Amino acid sequence: MKIQAFIFNWVGYEANAAALEQSLSSVGTVHVINSDSTVECRHPGWHHLGDEAYFAAQWNKALELFDGDVLFHIQADASFTQFAELFERCRFAVDHCGCGVYAPNVDFTFWNYDRNRLRPIDADLFEVPQTDCTCWAVAREVLQRVPRVDPRINKIGWGLDWMVVAAARTIQKKVARDYRFTVAHPKKTGYKIGQAQRDMAAMLETAPPQARSALRKLRKEALSKLPRPPHPTLQKALGFVKPWAGRLFDTFHKP
Repeated sequence: MKIQAFIFNWVGYEANAAALEQSLSSVGTVHVINSDSTVECRHPGWHHLGDEAYFAAQWNKALELFDGDVLFHIQADASFTQFAELFERCRFAVDHCGCGVYAPNVDFTFWNYDRNRLRPIDADLFEVPQTDCTCWAVAREVLQRVPRVDPRINKIGWGLDWMVVAAARTIQKKVARDYRFTVAHPKKTGYKIGQAQRDMAAMLETAPPQARSALRKLRKEALSKLPRPPHPTLQKALGFVKPWAGRLFDTFHKP
């Protein structure tokens, strides 16, 4: 199984992206997709998209370059070193456990589940209704069923994780979180959440009927696995606060 790695870099994270690149290069092919024009001369081997390229454009570039069996992606602001062990576990999850999406735990994520409410797959490996795209791996057969993101509609890329998970569900592939590994991630964003919400709503409205059906179930399931009411930021992101955002998932949770 060929796992192809992609690091998404932007302003302020050059050093960490380079460190991740070095760590990942010891276990396989790795590409850095860069959105910081000031570092281009220092990294001629990176794929440069310009300062205006956010997650959606970076994701599309990764798909363009991808020619493996599993696409592994990590954000440049994340920190992790155990890639050899993680990739071995990923192969096990995909080959032997029927997983189409595999992700390690992340120390800052909206989706902090009560593990007692999750279905175990293997030791420390659980099936989840939503993971975190800070760091994850997606099988080719799942990616083939995910619509491309149009950066003109959704520049920041929120909601892509829902589309990927929904695609996995439509072909009966599991989505797994591995609590054996934890990726460190800062508790901040470099973009405007309000704009990200609006873009996500616009993108998800274009989802095909089969994907919408899966998304409807996913949202209910994800919320039911949380140990307590969602974090206020998550409530806002899911549309509990602003009426216009509430329409985001209306289509996906009607009976």
